[in-house]
Amino acid sequence: MREVSEIQATEALVNRLRGAEAIFFGLDVGRVVDHSALSALVRYVFPIENNLSTLVTKYYCVYLNRYDLKTPYEKIEDDAQKWWNWADIAGYRKYFIMDMTGVGAPVLEGIRRRRVRTIGVTLTAGNQESNPDIDQYNVPKAALTTQLMRTSQMGRLKGYPNEVKWWKELKEEMGSFGYDINKQGVMTYESMDDKIHDDLVISVALPIWFGERVVPYRMPVRSGGGDRDDYASYDPLG
Repeated sequence: MREVSEIQATEALVNRLRGAEAIFFGLDVGRVVDHSALSALVRYVFPIENNLSTLVTKYYCVYLNRYDLKTPYEKIEDDAQKWWNWADIAGYRKYFIMDMTGVGAPVLEGIRRRRVRTIGVTLTAGNQESNPDIDQYNVPKAALTTQLMRTSQMGRLKGYPNEVKWWKELKEEMGSFGYDINKQGVMTYESMDDKIHDDLVISVALPIWFGERVVPYRMPVRSGGGDRDDYASYDPLG
């Protein structure tokens, strides 16, 4: 019953707004002494100030879970399959992005064996992003968190504090981040407190980075199908 109720509650949040354009799942895999975290973010496309020729994307966090310590990786792999299958049945354009650094690599293979198309991201300490193989990226951790913080500061990351468990903890994690200037003189956002967990931050940052850097948004489609809408009657709140 718990799994059914989680999915039903998440689907209700997705349907609060019209025109879910894509759903992104993000997974941060922790070691035995660290928490793992899984997120689901829905991307919507909105007109800016009712100007239908100028559009902006926003990400709504509809699910967050911080796993208990020592949760078997098989349980996390099963959850990845459960959420992927739900999104597939619901007909959403979907992406599953996870941190494959360290212990994440074998978990990624376990999830792929469950027929989940998984995007693996290796977090690095460098400055360059790269795409060495299909569905695989190397991304500086600072670039990942900087994209998250900028998206949030622009008002493009939204949540449901009363419905999404761990949203408060996510905001607390994000609150520990501050400005830093790297050796190349580029401003980044990094945690100022090493004692604060960042599992929730990474699980949400992965989908936002992928959505912003890799996956262009699509125009919404009329509910009756056919050609893509020109936004003349598009109202996400309708």
